[in-house]
Amino acid sequence: MKKPFRKSTRMRRIIATLALVLTLSAPAAYAGDAAPAQNATKDAAPTETATNATEQDERVLTMEEMKITAEEHEQGKAVIDRTMLDRLPSTSSSITETLRTQPNVQFDDGFGSSTQGGELTPPKISIGGGKYYQNAFTVDGLSINNRIDPSGFDHSNPSAFPGSPAQGMFLDTDLLEKVEVYTSNISAKHGGFLGGVVNAEIRDPSGEFGGKVKVRHTRDKWTNQRVADGEAFEKSSSPDNQPRFSKYEGSFSMDVPISEQTSALFAYDVKHATIPLYYMDGEKDQTRVSQNFLAKVVHDIDSDTSIDFTAIYAPYAADCFTASNKDSEYTITNGGSSFTLGLEHAMDLGTVEFRTGYSQMRTERDADNNIHTTWTKENNSSTQWGDNNKLAKEGGFGSAYNEQRSLSSMLDFSTREMALGSTTHVLNMGLAHENVFGKYEQKDDRIAYYGPDLQAGVIDNGSGGIIADEQYTKFKSVKGATSRSASLNLLGAYVEDEMSIGDLTLRPGIRLSYDDFMENTNLEPRFKATYDIFGDGDYTIIGGANRYYGAPLLTYALRSDEPTEMYWRSLSGNTPGPWNHLKSQGNNSYDITGLDTPYSDELMLGGTANLWGGTLSLEYVKREGHDQFASHRDGKFGKEYIMTNDGETEYTGYTISYEKMVKNHYFSIGATYSENETNFNDFLDSSNNDFMAGYDFDKVYYDGELINRDELPASNFNRPWVLTFIYSGRFYDKLTFTNTTRYVTGMRAISKDGTYTDDDGIRYYKYDDKNISDAMTFDWQIDYEAWKYKNQLLTLNLTVTNVFDATSIVDSDGNRLTGRQFWAGMTYEF
Repeated sequence: MKKPFRKSTRMRRIIATLALVLTLSAPAAYAGDAAPAQNATKDAAPTETATNATEQDERVLTMEEMKITAEEHEQGKAVIDRTMLDRLPSTSSSITETLRTQPNVQFDDGFGSSTQGGELTPPKISIGGGKYYQNAFTVDGLSINNRIDPSGFDHSNPSAFPGSPAQGMFLDTDLLEKVEVYTSNISAKHGGFLGGVVNAEIRDPSGEFGGKVKVRHTRDKWTNQRVADGEAFEKSSSPDNQPRFSKYEGSFSMDVPISEQTSALFAYDVKHATIPLYYMDGEKDQTRVSQNFLAKVVHDIDSDTSIDFTAIYAPYAADCFTASNKDSEYTITNGGSSFTLGLEHAMDLGTVEFRTGYSQMRTERDADNNIHTTWTKENNSSTQWGDNNKLAKEGGFGSAYNEQRSLSSMLDFSTREMALGSTTHVLNMGLAHENVFGKYEQKDDRIAYYGPDLQAGVIDNGSGGIIADEQYTKFKSVKGATSRSASLNLLGAYVEDEMSIGDLTLRPGIRLSYDDFMENTNLEPRFKATYDIFGDGDYTIIGGANRYYGAPLLTYALRSDEPTEMYWRSLSGNTPGPWNHLKSQGNNSYDITGLDTPYSDELMLGGTANLWGGTLSLEYVKREGHDQFASHRDGKFGKEYIMTNDGETEYTGYTISYEKMVKNHYFSIGATYSENETNFNDFLDSSNNDFMAGYDFDKVYYDGELINRDELPASNFNRPWVLTFIYSGRFYDKLTFTNTTRYVTGMRAISKDGTYTDDDGIRYYKYDDKNISDAMTFDWQIDYEAWKYKNQLLTLNLTVTNVFDATSIVDSDGNRLTGRQFWAGMTYEF
C-alpha cells in the first residue's frame, strides 16, 4: 500500500515547478500587451532576432521557431525540430530519447534505472502496442533497422548470439534537422512496421562558414543512485550494476560553403564512458565508446533541382570481461557506415524525389580466448581465484559476429494540387526496395572443459583441461566453428490520393509489399478522413482505418545452431585417456517457412480544436495484431523451436494534448491512457530460454493457479497512464530554460519465483507479481550565453534530470529510478 504522504509530496513538486515557470515568465508577462496568439506549428512562427524584442523590455527576446508537434496538427505525426532538439534535456542525445515528449510512446522501464548509469545505448520504445523491434527506423527515408537480431547488447554474457539494438546505427541529435514520429494513420508511403515510424532527417549545410564545438560531462558523484541492495551494488563485478562511472560527450561540426551552389557539412561526435568494476582480486575498467563521423554535400543544380550526398560512419565499442573468470576479456563492437545519394526535382506537375543508399552494419564479440576451463579449488590447489568457493574458471568463449549489408532505394512522386470538377486532388505514389544480406560466423571452435577432479601425479598429455601433478577435467564440450548467411528483398509500391470535397478531405491509399524471405505478398489498405466542421480550420474531426505489415528478421535463419558435441574421459594410471563421444545437444532452429507475415489492423478517431490561442487534440486508437511470430518447444525435452503465427496483440489508446506558443514561451501538455495485451514475449520469445528437463514448460503457476504460459501479463512497455508537460522559454537575452515532465502510473511486473509441484509430481515454473511504482520526473535544460563577440558565442550548459529526486521502483528486483543527476557542459559557436 502506498504511504499517505506521497500524494502531498507529488503535489508539492507540481506546485514548485508551476511556480518556477510563472516566476520565469513574469518579465514577459509585464512587457506589455500580449502579442497575437500564434500557432506553434506554423512556418510563420517567430524567429529569434533583436528586432523582435519588445519596446517595453529589451531584455526579453522572442524565442526561435519551435515545433514539437506536426505541421498543421496532423494527428498521428509529431515533429521535433532543430530548435527543440537543442533545448531538450537528454542523457543519451539519442533519437528515441527525444520522444519522451510524446505521451503515446512507451519506454523500456530499464531506461533510467539507477543500476546502469554508464551505458550509452539509446532507449527501447513501443508505439501503438507494437514490440520494441517492430518500429521502422529511417534516416532521410531509408532504413537503418537491424534486420538480423534486434535483441540488444548483452554486456554480461560472453557466449550469447551477438545481438544489438533495433537501430542499426546510433546517431547523435546534433547531426539532425528534425525527428519525425508517426504513431497512427500512417501514410502508405511507409511500410515494414507494426509499431510506428521514426524518421531522422540529417541537417543540410547552412551555406555560410561556421561551426560549433560542444562538450559535457557527468559522473556517479553527480548522481543520486538508489538500488535495492546498496552494499552488494557498491561491490559489483557485473555490468548489470554500475556503482561508479564517468561519461564524457564531445562534438564538432563545421559548415563550409564551396561555391554559390554547393556547400558541405562535416561533423564528429564522441561519447565515452568508464565503468570501474571488481575483477578477480582487484578492480578493472569497462569502457563504452560511441562515435559519429558525418560528411554531407548539397549541390543546387538550379532553382528546381538539388542533389545531396551523405556519408556516415557510426562505430560503437564496449570492453567487457566476466568478473570471476581469469583471462576472460572480450570486446563488443557495433555500428557501421552508410552512403546515401539523393535527388529532388520540382516541375510543373509536381515534385519527384529519388534516394538510394548502401549501408554496412556489424556486431562482433571479439575474444582473445576460445577455450573455457572450470577448475576445482579443493585442497588448496593452484587455482585459487574468483568468487566461487569451490570452482575457479578461466578463459573465454571465442569470437563471433553478424554482419548486415543493405542496398536501399526509394522513388517518390507527389503532384501539385489538381482540380477535378468540384474536388481537388494531390496524388502521391512511389516505389521502395531494400536488399539485405546477413551473415553470422563463429570464428573458432568453442571448447569448454569441466568436471574437474584432483589427481596427484596426473600427466599433461596435451589433450587439454589438465594441470600436471594436480587435477584434470573429465568432460569436454565442443561447438564447432560455423558460418551461415541469408538474404532478404523487400519490395513496396504505393499510391494514395488526398482529395478535398468542400470541407471534407479523404486520403485513400494502398501499399503492395513483397518479401522473398518468406515469399509473401501483402496488400495494405490505408484510409484517412478529415472533416472541417465550420470550414475555417478551427474544429476538425479525423478518422482512419489502416493495415500495417511487418518485415521479417534474418535471425530466424542465422540463429539455427549446429549441435554441441559432449565428450568424457577417464584415467589410465596417471594419464588421461582419449575423449569418448557422449552425446549431442542443442541443434536449435527457428523455421518460419510457410508462415504468414504478421500484421496489425488499426482504427482511429480523433479531432482538433483551436482554443485559447492554442490547439487541443483528442485521439482514440485501436490496434489488433495478428499472425505474430511465437515459438514453442518441440517436445518436453527438445531443443528445437517451432515457430507459429499464434502470437496476438491488442492495444487501445486514448490521447489528449494541448499546445500553445505565446511570444517567447512554448507550452505543451499531453496524456495517454492505454491498455495493452499480448500472448508472447518477443521475436524469439526469450522466456523459452529457461527451459529445463523435467518441467512442464507450456504451463506456469501464477496468481494461485496453473495457466498457459502465453496468458502471463505483459511486464514492460505497459504503463496505463503517461502524462507529459513541456515548457521552453528564453529570458534576458541570455538565458534559455526548458522543462520536460513525464509522469507514468505504476504497473505490475512478473518475475520467476521458484517452482511449483502438483499432486502428480509435475513441476512448473512459478511467477509472482511485483509492483512497479508510478514515477514523475522533471528534467531541466538551462543554457546561459556567457560571452558573445560578433559571430562567436560561448554558452554554458546545465542539464538536471529528475530535479526533485523522485524515488520510484522500476524493476522486479526493487531497484529505483536514477535520482537527481547533473550534466555540465559548454558550447562554442563561430
